[in-house]
Amino acid sequence: MSESEIHAATTFVQTKQQIESLNLNITAAEDALDRIIRAAEAVRDETVQALARTARASFAETKRLVDAAGEECQRLEDLGLRITEEPGPEVKSAGVPRQTSQESSVKLSQIMSQYINRLINEDRSHLLELLRNLSELLPPSSPKSVIKELGREASATGVSMSSLDTLSGVEFEDLVTRLLARMGFRAETTKASGDGGVDVVATLDQPLTGGRYLIQCKRYAPDSTVGAAMVREFYGALTADRLAIKGILITTSAFTAQATEFTEGLPIELIARDKLQELLERHGLLHAAIPSLHPLARLDSAYGSILETLANFFPANSALVELRSAWQSMIQTVLNFLRTSLSADVASGETSQPKDRAAVLLDSAIRMHKQENNADAIKLLREAARLQSDNPDVWLWLGICYNSVGLHDDQIAALREAVRLRPDYEAWYWLGEGLHKVGDLDPAIDALTRANAISPDNVYTWLELGRTYRDKGTNEGALSAFNKAVTIKPDFVPAWFDLGLLHHEQRQYREALSAFLEAVRVNPDHAPSWKMLVLGYFWIGDYTRMEQAINRLERLDPATAREYRRNFLKK
Repeated sequence: MSESEIHAATTFVQTKQQIESLNLNITAAEDALDRIIRAAEAVRDETVQALARTARASFAETKRLVDAAGEECQRLEDLGLRITEEPGPEVKSAGVPRQTSQESSVKLSQIMSQYINRLINEDRSHLLELLRNLSELLPPSSPKSVIKELGREASATGVSMSSLDTLSGVEFEDLVTRLLARMGFRAETTKASGDGGVDVVATLDQPLTGGRYLIQCKRYAPDSTVGAAMVREFYGALTADRLAIKGILITTSAFTAQATEFTEGLPIELIARDKLQELLERHGLLHAAIPSLHPLARLDSAYGSILETLANFFPANSALVELRSAWQSMIQTVLNFLRTSLSADVASGETSQPKDRAAVLLDSAIRMHKQENNADAIKLLREAARLQSDNPDVWLWLGICYNSVGLHDDQIAALREAVRLRPDYEAWYWLGEGLHKVGDLDPAIDALTRANAISPDNVYTWLELGRTYRDKGTNEGALSAFNKAVTIKPDFVPAWFDLGLLHHEQRQYREALSAFLEAVRVNPDHAPSWKMLVLGYFWIGDYTRMEQAINRLERLDPATAREYRRNFLKK
């Protein structure tokens, strides 16, 4: 590769990493602004509501530019640029013309310049105006309604050393993640399961000390200690991760002498309570502080990370440096008031209740599920279940999220608890679906029948019930359920298709063809139905219609259409 090609490819690698970081932080900032909007709506503060909506819309426009940069990166990858996964300076380019690489590099730079201009102008003005308005609510004479509402939504808990022990495991991991961000790391919590004892993965982009770090967080009571067995297990996870250069185990308590002795000569650092206190103090996180779940703290973390990423990437841009300073000054005014307010609340006994914290975690988990981030949603829901075990919505959503990641035994256990607490339609339906997936068919039919009794016109329940009957071999029950579904919703393609399959399996080919034809009448591009039409026409000997169906399938699934031509038409 020529020097110019290496430069273009390296710029691409750096920009792609930057775009991924920006996207994550923009999403987090948008989420924080959504929370501020809801708080303003709850107390009918139209001014804050309007300012937060304007800032939210500005972020959406900014994200459009980041997405455009991401698309340009993808275009260059599609052209053949390949990045080595192994550490080192080498960047391989396979088949990308020099001019294309250079043009793409220029285009990426132009998009990122537009992004910075928006950040410095529109986003800056909207966010600072929002903070100015919030800061006007801070004097003791003001009602502070939005600030109070934000505190209630976030279920604020301080992180003084005395209150550190009241944090949940999830909240402690979140605090450690924020501490690492203050220390210059790019840090994120791991998924809910299969992380090998690793709670946070952090990356430091610096020479000599840079690389991938694995962190385990242990929120223990002060009189408990972390033993050698726990450290040994963490070391196993560290050695299994070939990219990690160091492991850090952080606890709110202390380590036994055997644990400390075990780490001698190993790339593991132990951070006990005293050292943790020192780090929290040094990085401004130890006081009667707002928690990292608080919307304003999340906004500070997300937007601050955006500014830090860009300032590191464009160190010569003085406007970015000024913007970071202005942001930090303004946000600290608001955050400092909240810390003072929370200290007073704690002193007067106004601490948040576990059920309030559970509600916040549930709300966040539902949003994560809708964003298809089910692993992190499960993590929050487990904590919410610990805090409020009698909340049926927590168990329901935990079951739904388990279903999304394929953990059906866990899904069933969670939904049995949901049914016990509140036997409503959704709990019975999702329980029935989970039982069906593990092959426990009779209990599945019972659960789905109970769901149907509560909501008899829900076509998805009839569809699931029909499939369960079919898998059990009870064709009469399956036929009745599928017919019920298409009677309620005549344009429900999945039910027509499954009805056709049922008839086809019983060699009732004309009835099957009728159902498949109805499916493609509703959705002419339903390829599975066209495939079954080919087979159905073959079995009744209608080769003219079979070829017509193959012709239609040619556009939807060319590979299958060619296979059918060879097998059925000998072409």
